[in-house]
Amino acid sequence: MKDSAINHMNFAVNGTRIQQRLAKLATFGANSTGGIDRNFGSNADIAAREYLIEVLESEVGANVRVDGAANIWAGRPGMADLPALAIGSHHDTVLNGGRLDGAMGIVLAMEILQVFREQRYPLRHPLFFVSFTAEEPNPFDLSTFGSRMVTGKLAPDSLTEIKDSVSGQSLAAALQKAGGDFEKLAAARLEHRGLSAFIECHIEQGIRLEKQNKALAAVSHI
Repeated sequence: MKDSAINHMNFAVNGTRIQQRLAKLATFGANSTGGIDRNFGSNADIAAREYLIEVLESEVGANVRVDGAANIWAGRPGMADLPALAIGSHHDTVLNGGRLDGAMGIVLAMEILQVFREQRYPLRHPLFFVSFTAEEPNPFDLSTFGSRMVTGKLAPDSLTEIKDSVSGQSLAAALQKAGGDFEKLAAARLEHRGLSAFIECHIEQGIRLEKQNKALAAVSHI
């Protein structure tokens, strides 16, 4: 496609669509105090997954797969045999979590995929949406679980006895419920050139800015 044609494309995101999806996602696990309880393995987690997959398939028009760690992947092909770009975050929350923490990153990732599709923009690199499993602290004591499986930071053999400290549910059972497969955890790891880049828009909802009466801050280190 010529540069002049690309310059005339409308790459503006649909703000109304973003707000509607954020609002819908916030209903899964909403509690009576205004927060969200949507930790990994909960009914709210499963309901949110079903919603995300439905939107990705029926509205975004992306091909969806769930890996062994129950990470949700969806994407569009590229024109060249190049490693993929990935955009995303996580959809789980801590107890009484915020409606934007993690959720904003995956809703924006869906929006980017959908705008490219609507504009019929030809991608050089394949482009993937990803929502990582159990990124936040949870009763399995396995925060950043999905991303650590993808990067090879966790060995499946070390996870065989992991259980939910509240319900007693095994990690294997929770993964199966979420669409994953404990026996395929090792296959969730990406090869060195599996991705060329990962981009995450993340809103970390905490109390530090509120205490300092500030609306915005730039992260200096993690």
